[in-house]
Amino acid sequence: MCIAQLDLLDLLDVEEVTIGVAPIVPAVAPARGRGRPPDHGLVERDRLFRVWHRQHHPELSAHAAAELIARDLGRYRSSAWQRERTDDTVPARHLGRPTEIAWSILRLRDFVPSPRSIRRSLSN
Repeated sequence: MCIAQLDLLDLLDVEEVTIGVAPIVPAVAPARGRGRPPDHGLVERDRLFRVWHRQHHPELSAHAAAELIARDLGRYRSSAWQRERTDDTVPARHLGRPTEIAWSILRLRDFVPSPRSIRRSLSN
């Protein structure tokens, strides 16, 4: 579709145009910022970071705790998580330890955020 055809779509205020059998829908950027609904996986991940800080590093500032959590989460992800990622529940050997929370965080999203992102989670 050329630019002239797209301009015609704007003038006609058409939502969808069919060429042949495949509809062509003008691309619209997804809503960003305040209008976007919360990602419940991220909300839970942020809550788990705060639990980790409260239970295992209450004496540390948010900055220091975020650095330590990112380091420990990265270590766990590169080692035992490789074997335990398919488990349905937290392995018994992790219960009551920081790796219990690390397993839960990685189960939500297999990604280690930066210390800066973790710091933001701890401050909310």
